[in-house]
Amino acid sequence: MNIEEEIKTITEILDKHGALDIVAIPSQERNPFCDYYVLATAPNNRAIAAYMETIPDELEERGIAIRQIEGTQNSNWVIIDTYNCLISLFLAEARENFALEDLLEVHKA
Repeated sequence: MNIEEEIKTITEILDKHGALDIVAIPSQERNPFCDYYVLATAPNNRAIAAYMETIPDELEERGIAIRQIEGTQNSNWVIIDTYNCLISLFLAEARENFALEDLLEVHKA
């Protein structure tokens, strides 16, 4: 699976589970750790907990290996590392506070 297919699969799975405001930001040229960041908002804490249970399994079923998962079911920000991609799942307030989109856009230049 190439990186474009992986990103498409990740965003489809997130969308299927009701994640909001899904954004994929390429980082291949400026980051040695991953090719893409995928950011998404969870509607509530229960969704974060459900995402931690279901999304990694679905990714692996579709051929995307998981390196690590950071956060807990009570977290307001969870990271799923798929080797090629860092998936950040936020509650809306945390996403606004951390403003990763702004940070990553600044580093595009």
